[in-house]
Amino acid sequence: MLGKIRLCPIMELCVKELDVVEQCWIQVYETR
Repeated sequence: MLGKIRLCPIMELCVKELDVVEQCWIQVYETR
């Protein structure tokens, strides 16, 4: 998603967290 944009490690961690949360939500919707 935002692989090329690197502002700071904290932002990178937030992006990774958001990606994980998004994948979890996708799994929840798929299981319904």
